[in-house]
Amino acid sequence: MDFIEEYKKRLKKAIAAERTNREAAVVSLKMSDGQQWDEGEKQRRTQRGRPVLTGNLLEASIMQAVGDERHNHARVKVRPVSVQGDTKLAEIRAGIIAEVEYVSNAESIYDYAHEMQCRGAYGAWRVLTRYCADNPFICEELLPGVEPGLDGITFDGELLYPTMGGYERKGSGYVGRVYRSETEFPEALRVIHEGFSPEFAKYKTRFFYSAEIKIDKDRVPYLLDPTIRLAAPGVAAIQCELIENYSEVVYGLATAELVAPVMRHKYVAAVSMESSEAAKTFVNITFPREMRRWVKLRMAIKHGSDYYSVPPFDSLGAVIALGDSIKEVIDLVKERVKQVEALSLNTDLGGLDDLYSDIQTGKAYGINF
Repeated sequence: MDFIEEYKKRLKKAIAAERTNREAAVVSLKMSDGQQWDEGEKQRRTQRGRPVLTGNLLEASIMQAVGDERHNHARVKVRPVSVQGDTKLAEIRAGIIAEVEYVSNAESIYDYAHEMQCRGAYGAWRVLTRYCADNPFICEELLPGVEPGLDGITFDGELLYPTMGGYERKGSGYVGRVYRSETEFPEALRVIHEGFSPEFAKYKTRFFYSAEIKIDKDRVPYLLDPTIRLAAPGVAAIQCELIENYSEVVYGLATAELVAPVMRHKYVAAVSMESSEAAKTFVNITFPREMRRWVKLRMAIKHGSDYYSVPPFDSLGAVIALGDSIKEVIDLVKERVKQVEALSLNTDLGGLDDLYSDIQTGKAYGINF
């Protein structure tokens, strides 16, 4: 039959095209698993009673790359790019995509594919679809409201004060506030921490963590995206400068010694920096020398006096600002971002204005800021 012959030709062509890569991938996978001896040589040495030593130096580097990806998951972004672009429609589509990823447990697939890519240069997955109801054309209402978040430190279930909360726009930036006591902290965020607290105490969790909520005029918080992490690029960059005794706090978390963070400023802001070229090659990032403290690079090297991003990350890092009013930190971070230059640099300064709008809306929903 014609289609059988066509199938055979295509299979033969696919095998010819992929065989070399797949065979090399198998070798790499074995190497990463510690199987680094030629099988024949290994048998000969074993038969002669000679040692077959293996020092697997690959695992640490592989797990570092794997850990970086798991702390900084890629997200599908939907942005209106033309004059006909609809911000609300983009937000709805982004929500639909996020729901599909959640229901299909996509993060675990992304993690596995990335690890296989690190181990054998092959990382892929297959998308399978099925109808989930007789009528697949189901429209769900977008959950309204704003998304404030908690970015704090837990020590055996206790939330260390002062702590930080704020608003983030993926790919744009972050604006946050320092809360010096439980009485200042918004009730909606405090309720979320109280839910986690018993588990943190049970497992003696001592680290930074973040959690976002969705909240509307009914003031009922809906938990989103809880993560034990130093949230990059913006929040982690801010925390290492905002917390004046940062090293002592981190050392205390590692040695079970509670050290209260010291934070002098009340407000913070960060703007994300991205470059499509950074995913493909090293990109030179330039800025005035006095700006170095405020420019936090994510994956970078220094060659001479120049800084370069390291591929394949398109995220260069963040520019940050600390201050004592919302306007001060937003104006300051905008001014600093304009002094950074890089090939195909993308910074969404308009996102800061959206965050300011979210802050004002959040105040009406009980999120004091």
